[in-house]
Amino acid sequence: MTDHDALFKSLIGEFFLEFLELFFPEIAQDIEPDSIQEKEQELLTDIIGGKTNRVDIIRQVRLKDEATLVLVLVEPQSYDEKEFGERLFRYFIRLYDKYRLPVLPVAVLSYERPKHAAPNSYVVGFRHFSTVIFNYATIQLNRLAWQEFADKGNPVACALMAKMPVAKADRPIVKLTALDRLAGLKAKSGPAAPNIRFYRYLFDT
Repeated sequence: MTDHDALFKSLIGEFFLEFLELFFPEIAQDIEPDSIQEKEQELLTDIIGGKTNRVDIIRQVRLKDEATLVLVLVEPQSYDEKEFGERLFRYFIRLYDKYRLPVLPVAVLSYERPKHAAPNSYVVGFRHFSTVIFNYATIQLNRLAWQEFADKGNPVACALMAKMPVAKADRPIVKLTALDRLAGLKAKSGPAAPNIRFYRYLFDT
């Protein structure tokens, strides 16, 4: 894992509920906040390819007024990968087989290029028959407008703005806007607020 991916993992892991509130508000409203539980990371070995991957972020949540438990799998990705959908599908199979719970798979794509819409499904089958159609949520930052996130008052929004398309002339303004919002959050939350140096790193890379 690169330092960049590790930073995104740290950000989303620490502010998991805020992440859901930003991108999946209806789901976030249905979750009991005190029920969020970090699950042990899973190692997945590709016997044929010889690679071992680690599932990045796994949280178990409980829905309000229900006994229903759901797993949320979040996979930050800082580069375009042809086999990404297949890898996420294999993560899903591993988690479902182990826990027998519904799984919400989410891809957070932070690369600059390509800018065309990334896939949000993976199909297992052949020419005339699809055995499995695996759908997952895709958050592709290079296709989002930073202006829509500037006033969210959300620590995750402040960070991810750095990886959205920003004109070179506007970049100092966006950075100042994000850090100003973070300073306000820090004043409200005190020690629990995000580390501003982390956000400076994202904007300077």
